[in-house]
Amino acid sequence: MFASDTLYELRVALQLAENEREGGFAAHISPFVEPPDIGGLLQRIGYNI
Repeated sequence: MFASDTLYELRVALQLAENEREGGFAAHISPFVEPPDIGGLLQRIGYNI
């Protein structure tokens, strides 16, 4: 059974482990795409309308 702070505790534990191993921690998500950039990205991968 998960408690209310389980995910918080997991996140903190992972941050502490990464800080210890790597000397710091960084975000582990891809940057968000802005709507005006979507058309250019689709063209770069060869998508044609």
